[in-house]
Amino acid sequence: MAEDGLPPYKVETSLVTPSENVAEAVSVKEGCFNEWLHDFSFTQKVGVVLSVIVLIVVYSIELSDEFPKANDTLACSLFITIWWIFEVMPVAMTSILPVIIFPLAGITSGRDTASRYYNFIQFLFIGAFLVVVAIEEVKAHKRFALKVVSYIGTKPKRILAGLMFVAFILSMFASNTSTTILLVPIVSGLVHGEQTEDAKRFEKGALLGIAYAATSGGLATLIGTLPNGIFAGVFSETYPDAEEITFSKWMGFALPAAILMALSSWVVVGFMYMRNLKINLSNETILDDLKALGPVSRDEKFLLAAILFMLTLFLVRPEGISPYVGECSISSSNSSTSNEFDCEDVGGVWTSFIDDGTMSCLAATVLFFLPSEKRKGERILTAESFNHIRFDMLLLFGAGFAIANAFTVSGLSIVIGDLFSTFVNELSPFATVLMITFVVCYFTEMTSNTATSSILIPIMLGVATTTETNPYLLGLPVTLGASLAFMLPIATPPNTVVYSTGKVTFADMMKAGFILNNIGIIVVTGTVFSTGNIFTDLQDFPAFAAADP
Repeated sequence: MAEDGLPPYKVETSLVTPSENVAEAVSVKEGCFNEWLHDFSFTQKVGVVLSVIVLIVVYSIELSDEFPKANDTLACSLFITIWWIFEVMPVAMTSILPVIIFPLAGITSGRDTASRYYNFIQFLFIGAFLVVVAIEEVKAHKRFALKVVSYIGTKPKRILAGLMFVAFILSMFASNTSTTILLVPIVSGLVHGEQTEDAKRFEKGALLGIAYAATSGGLATLIGTLPNGIFAGVFSETYPDAEEITFSKWMGFALPAAILMALSSWVVVGFMYMRNLKINLSNETILDDLKALGPVSRDEKFLLAAILFMLTLFLVRPEGISPYVGECSISSSNSSTSNEFDCEDVGGVWTSFIDDGTMSCLAATVLFFLPSEKRKGERILTAESFNHIRFDMLLLFGAGFAIANAFTVSGLSIVIGDLFSTFVNELSPFATVLMITFVVCYFTEMTSNTATSSILIPIMLGVATTTETNPYLLGLPVTLGASLAFMLPIATPPNTVVYSTGKVTFADMMKAGFILNNIGIIVVTGTVFSTGNIFTDLQDFPAFAAADP
């Protein structure tokens, strides 16, 4: 018997040998490893392997004795870019990699790299994102779309024009993805379930028109698409003495190109899909949806006032606000230097304290004070609204600015500028812009336009400085060219959305997109040499772009 009433102690002899225990442990580890490996897609695995190979190879090549960190910067930047392209990790996490890699590689300090992640461009987008959140919350964009479509009748080409007009206007200020998603169901409602060949042709044309108009509208404003904001931010970081690229200036430059691309899209799609259609289109569904929204609410009126307020601030600020809020580099006891004009009279340099980020956030702040009719006791925007801001996109901006700074600090911009100087000097300015636009346009069909812009814009600005070419002449075609992605479903989110409906085939998008890509290359080249002069005389090399002696 066992002591203290405990049950008898039994000794069990294990028949498992130590070698079998080791084999079992190894098997468990292999199973965990295989399970972990299985979580990565084939594309992600390719991205990891390719990025490591590129990192090692480029890191081992000495590009310049004068700038020993140039090859390190290029290797790290290509590593990050490959992870963006192959989506090895979420965009936000990949965008944080410069804070990790650049300090470890001894290129820039962690403090300096992190400081590049927020500037006026991010706050311009934060304010715009909040206004867009309010638009979607009160369904103002849906009412606008339904109203336009309900007024244009039921002729195919007129409906196409109306849908594209809505997509174009909304994507100038809101996400082109959400704009496309909003309009896709409207097309289905117009066809009303009809399955004839003409009905299918109309659906294809309408869906392609929406996607192309959304892409075109994004060209027009700084907040319309990410490459525009990246260019403004990188330009400001690279040339701090340059005049700010304002919302109004960018719109003056790019709006004509955006309109030309939208009109070209309407002509191409209309010619390919909207001719000789025999189809009974119905706008009954549209009218029913419009009726379901009810009368225009107080929230929508408040929102319209806030949007007009923001646009007014953008347009008035450069001449009506910035010259009066800032400081002069010279303090004169004999005369006032409280504004830009008096400051310049005494030979000083005026530094404005106000930028488009200030104006954007000011307009968004108003919506946090206005009471909501729909949600009693709350404001139109609340703390919950911040959960809908695309912070991953803001981090992506920051990564682009951090990479641009690393290019400058390491001397990589100068090294690349020297490599491309012969190419740029031998070609005429027109041929250079045309070539850059062509290469970027077709390259971005297969890669993220944001990743493309983040890498190529700093490179082109470095080439401009080295060759003493106007930086706008090389930077603008990269920026606009990165948004000329009309051919492939993966090229832009609007293309992906309409392709995912199953109504548009790969061949449909390729045929129309190829024509528009080539039209876009001509339009962008012409735009750079015409409205591009709104920034500066493109024939001159500006003093702010000269390299430090």
